[in-house]
Amino acid sequence: MLIINVITLVPYALAWISLKSRDETSYTKRVFRAIALVMIFDVGGWLVAVALTKLIYCIDMPNGNRLVLQFFCGCIVHFCIAIKPIIYYSSSTEYRNVLREFLGWDSIATSHAHSSSLGVKAEERSHLTN
Repeated sequence: MLIINVITLVPYALAWISLKSRDETSYTKRVFRAIALVMIFDVGGWLVAVALTKLIYCIDMPNGNRLVLQFFCGCIVHFCIAIKPIIYYSSSTEYRNVLREFLGWDSIATSHAHSSSLGVKAEERSHLTN
């Protein structure tokens, strides 16, 4: 399991190298920061959960307590998975706009204006939502 977690770093490292080879703009820095945070939570969450699971079996304790701690380790992983949209939402205007539109948080006028700016006509958008 540890090997798989370490291999997961490869795509993140490739993305980092690709971004670093380009001109650094504020957009590139935001994207890199989002990728770095996702990597930290993704890989870090799995590593912490696996390490704690291994540690649980090294400590003498009742099986009921061990089961609760294993559940907690699973919660760590699920938290690290669930936080990814929050990271993207806070770092990307495009992701934020699409998510707001999907959840219906924007007014209809704002949604139509955003859709038109993406090349989708308002008539096509209303057809897709009906």
